[in-house]
Amino acid sequence: DADHPSYLSHWTTTEVSASGAPQQVIGILHSLGMEEKVAAAEKSAAVAQMEIENLRSRLNPHLLFNCLTGLRTLILKNPTQARKFTEKLAQFLRAAVDTQNAPLITIQEEIDLCRSYLDLRRLSKSDFVASFQVDSNCLNVPVPPMTIHSLIENALKHGSRVNRKKLNIFISVHLHDQKLVILVTHPGSLNLARVDKPNGGIAMTRKHLALFFEKRASLHLLQASARKIAARVEIQT
Repeated sequence: DADHPSYLSHWTTTEVSASGAPQQVIGILHSLGMEEKVAAAEKSAAVAQMEIENLRSRLNPHLLFNCLTGLRTLILKNPTQARKFTEKLAQFLRAAVDTQNAPLITIQEEIDLCRSYLDLRRLSKSDFVASFQVDSNCLNVPVPPMTIHSLIENALKHGSRVNRKKLNIFISVHLHDQKLVILVTHPGSLNLARVDKPNGGIAMTRKHLALFFEKRASLHLLQASARKIAARVEIQT
């Protein structure tokens, strides 16, 4: 009622007189404050789980194994390159840990992490070319960590390398109609089964976007042209 706005009340008549007038009424007061606390606690737990998933994804054993294997090879063949690789690896791991201090990071921070990761990968396996086009008015827009990184990982894993040519990945970030639009495109043909039941980084990113933006964000895999796939993220700003 108006005097107790933080409660919902539910009342029912259990006894009535011969004339039909209520003689006994039982009511239940339900605290909205408690309901809100439960919802907040659930979201806090979901955010914490997201941070753990992000950190696990960046520091997964497969990535570290590949990095250390590449480093061992470089130490034998090119000690100078090995030192550069070690510096890049340290920078990437430090940045990966630092970004877990906040559930959302800026586009600038996410792009810096992606560049650092690509530099690291390029030193050990230069089978791709990645180019960025990021509008300056997007740099401070917040996104969940790994949003762009997961799309790049997906491109590296599923992109087509034709006739031993390097895989071309194009990353675009811009604002359009009050939406942040992130596009990661690469050569290839879309696997419809993968679109219907995505896993790994794509599924994780969708979950994180829904956690923070609900229906105001989306992630779609598209066949942009006959030989090009696009991963498209849209977030209402």
